[in-house]
Amino acid sequence: MESVEFELMRHHEDTYWWYRGIRELATDAIRRYAKGSNLTLLDAGCGTGGQLAQLMGEDRIGRVTGLDFSMEAVRMAAERGLSGLVRGSTMTLPFRNDTFDVVTSIDVLYIRGVDDRVAMSEMRRVTKLGGLIVVNVPAFEMLRGRHDAAVHTRHRYRKSEVAGLLREHGFEVLKLSYWNTTLFPVMMAKRTMERLSRKGAPPASDMSDLPGPVNRILTALMRVENRILLATGMPFGGSVFAVGMRH
Repeated sequence: MESVEFELMRHHEDTYWWYRGIRELATDAIRRYAKGSNLTLLDAGCGTGGQLAQLMGEDRIGRVTGLDFSMEAVRMAAERGLSGLVRGSTMTLPFRNDTFDVVTSIDVLYIRGVDDRVAMSEMRRVTKLGGLIVVNVPAFEMLRGRHDAAVHTRHRYRKSEVAGLLREHGFEVLKLSYWNTTLFPVMMAKRTMERLSRKGAPPASDMSDLPGPVNRILTALMRVENRILLATGMPFGGSVFAVGMRH
């Protein structure tokens, strides 16, 4: 991603409803499906450290390592006071086989330049037998827009594609659902307007500062949706969320 996107990520990730929602969903899924205690975790594509901060903070689950290809992202994460940071590629993970109980990959596999099959193979290699992989990727090519251009989106997925990736690489699918159903109609309307009225417009991130009450309402809605997702599942949404177990 461009430097400005990492700066936006760092600015928003502690409070913005989307970041809080996906972090809490990933953490709750780990608690629900992981076996044992004092887990070893890898956040593969940790960005500027929001997920790491949660896993290392009050939601501490075990020993956490964060990896990102961007030196700038690793630097920003280190400036938060986070430890266990490594610069490296998700396609050539610098770890031994069977190292981690849990590997998270939150919005990484879709990025241009990342081969999702190679990355998935590497994540399986470093995951222990019976360990978990937690994945989130953007959904539906029809939702492609200016934000995707800004963050270098290579592909937007359907559930079936994510399920195929997991099974192809030796993971049993424990949870597979769309996520961010609540704002799906808004996303559809926004993308349609972009296509109709602003052809050739420059890339632009969807993230922006929101009024406090709006951000709190959206955060609360995501928490409700997360509970429903883990209990049953969501029929559509802006992302695909999945948990797999290595066998």
